[in-house]
Amino acid sequence: MSHPDIAAGIVGQAAEPSQEAPAEGSAPPILSLHDYFRQEKPAAGPFLSGLRKAKPKGFEPDDVQAALRTLPETDPEFQKCFGLAQRALVEKSNSLAHACFQFVGQAVRQRLAAEFNLDIDLETPAPDVFQAVAYAVKPALADKKLEKRAMALLLAAALWLFRTRQLDYAHVITTLRELVQPPDNTKQDPTARQIQQNNYRFLAQFGSRAATLKALADFIGPWIAQAQHMRSEAARQEQAASALRRDKEALERALADAQADLAASRARLAEAEFRVASLEKALDEERVGGRHRVTQVKADIQGFLTAQIMPLVADAGEAASLNPPRVHVVAERVETIGDRIGRKIEWLKSSD
Repeated sequence: MSHPDIAAGIVGQAAEPSQEAPAEGSAPPILSLHDYFRQEKPAAGPFLSGLRKAKPKGFEPDDVQAALRTLPETDPEFQKCFGLAQRALVEKSNSLAHACFQFVGQAVRQRLAAEFNLDIDLETPAPDVFQAVAYAVKPALADKKLEKRAMALLLAAALWLFRTRQLDYAHVITTLRELVQPPDNTKQDPTARQIQQNNYRFLAQFGSRAATLKALADFIGPWIAQAQHMRSEAARQEQAASALRRDKEALERALADAQADLAASRARLAEAEFRVASLEKALDEERVGGRHRVTQVKADIQGFLTAQIMPLVADAGEAASLNPPRVHVVAERVETIGDRIGRKIEWLKSSD
C-alpha cells in the first residue's frame, strides 16, 4: 500500500463516523475518554456533541490518565486518536477542542517515546518538532505492518501542533513531500517555476485518486483558511493605514490654513493699531478746544483693544497651538476680530 492510500484510508475512516448522529432509543452517550477508546468503532462527532452538553470544559484528570494507560491496547493503530483530532479541529467549543488536543498531544508523545524512542521537548519550536516526528516514523512507513499506524501518528501530530503551536501548513506539506520524494541535492537555488513544478508533482503523488485528493484537501484545509484569513487581515490593515494617512494629510492642510488665517488676523490687527496710533496723533494736534473729547476717544480705543480684541487674539493663538488645532475656533475668533475692528473704524470715521 502506498503512502497516499494510507492517508486516504486514515482520513476516510476517521471522518465518516463523526457525521453519524445517535439513533433514537440508543444507549446513553459516552462521556469519558476511557470509554470512548474502548469502543471498537467510536464516533468522534456524537462523542464530542455529548461532551459539549454534559462536560463543556473537557475531561477529568483521572479519565485522561486511564485512557492514556490503556491506549496501546484500545488504539494500537492510532486511528481512534487521529479521528478524535480530526473532529476536534472543527469543534465549535474552544474549551472542548483545547481539551481534546491536550489529550492528543499527550497520546502522540507517549506513542513516540514507546515505539519510536523519541522524546519531544515542548520548548522546541513546532516546525522542528514536526520534522523530528516525521523522520522518527519514516522507517515505519516502509513497513507494511507499521505504515498505517505511523501515518496516523504523523498526521495527528501535525493537527496537534497546528492547533496548539500554530504550525504552518507549508512546513507540513514540505516535510511530507520529503518523506515520499527525497530532495534533489544536485540542484541549487530552484526557480519559482521549479518550486511550482515540485509542488504539483507532490500533489500528483498524493492525489492519484479522487478520494485521496479529497483527503489531502481536507487535511490542509485549515492551514489554507488560516493563510487566506491572514491575507485578508493584512489587506484590511493596509486600508486602515491608508485611511489614517489621508486623515493626517487633511489635518495638516487644515493646520496650515488655520496658521495662515491667524497670520492674516495679526496683520489686520497691526494695521488697525497703526491706524489708531495715527488717529491719536491727529487728535493730539487738534487738542485745542477738544482735549476732553480726545481723552474720551483714547480711553474708548484702549478699552476696545483690551476688552474686545486682545482676548480674541489670545483665544485664536491658543486654539492654533493645540494638537490637533481647533481650526473652527481660530476661524470664529478671526471673523469676530474683523467685524469688531471694522465696526470700530466706521464709528471712528463717523465721529470726525
